[in-house]
Amino acid sequence: DPVGARRPSRIDFRLISATNRSLIDLVKQGHFREDLYYRLNVFPVRVPPLRERREDIPELVRHFTARFAAEEGKSAIRGVTAGALDLLLRCDWPGNVRQLENAVFRAVVLADGAMLTPEEFPQIAALVDGGQPAQARPASSPPVTAREITLADEAPATAGPEQASGGFDPFDPGGDVRPLAEIEE
Repeated sequence: DPVGARRPSRIDFRLISATNRSLIDLVKQGHFREDLYYRLNVFPVRVPPLRERREDIPELVRHFTARFAAEEGKSAIRGVTAGALDLLLRCDWPGNVRQLENAVFRAVVLADGAMLTPEEFPQIAALVDGGQPAQARPASSPPVTAREITLADEAPATAGPEQASGGFDPFDPGGDVRPLAEIEE
């Protein structure tokens, strides 16, 4: 009944819910109410994760590439190389289709050429190679630290964080960013 109503109102609605767990197993284990399971389980639709339907990846990549190239004004991008597609096919996609969509978006935004290459997917390459995702960086150029910018013949005269120019060097001798407490001193 609606709050404050004098008589009940008939309503017609559909409840759509999703989970990545087996509800029937949860019911058997006593972690999900059996009566609620049977109320919700009127018309179940199982959509397998992307890792179980890799044959969809090439078409999804083509779709996302065309969509994001148009949205971002990158009409020069015509597709993906075989190497990039192979890399994308080898990923298990723990984040499912949304992860693939975001990876293609990032690649399109950062791409300089007509085709997306494996270099535009460093985070996916790290996952496929068994590592953790790499930090985001433009694929067209490797990361450059302040130390690499300084030419060999223009090396700083001091060994401390103060540079010869009088400015503070935010990087430690190893090229890492100094702790904030050290920078604020």
